[in-house]
Amino acid sequence: LPVLVNNKLKMNMPDLQADPLINNITVSGSVWIKIGEGTTSGSQAAQFAAQGYLVVALLKAQDHQPHKDGTPYHHGHLAIVLPDIPPAGSFPYVVSGSIVAEGQSDGSKRVRGVWRGIDAPNVKYYRTAKTYDLLKPSTAGR
Repeated sequence: LPVLVNNKLKMNMPDLQADPLINNITVSGSVWIKIGEGTTSGSQAAQFAAQGYLVVALLKAQDHQPHKDGTPYHHGHLAIVLPDIPPAGSFPYVVSGSIVAEGQSDGSKRVRGVWRGIDAPNVKYYRTAKTYDLLKPSTAGR
């Protein structure tokens, strides 16, 4: 997770590359709760994010389809799901860094824009067990 998010939320997540961090999140007994994967879970993930949970979209290197030339991926990818509620069957918007431009998003790309179309349906979604006030959408005007 980006250091800023980790520090702001006081999560004490280790500073690791994507695959080891994904292992840390998905291991049995972790404080993370699996939402699901693919297009139907993407909508649920965005709804959880709107409630103030920290929600991540992730896919380990070994779970990506090989590159066009047949070489396997060597790095997994992880993104933070934004509190947008997309139409059912859609992929949520995410924020992510990456070593390649296609995998980067400032929040303007959906999961299917950060991951290739062939990999996006395999992306898994996890959320924290608790909500964070800092992540809840503004309630200004109430």
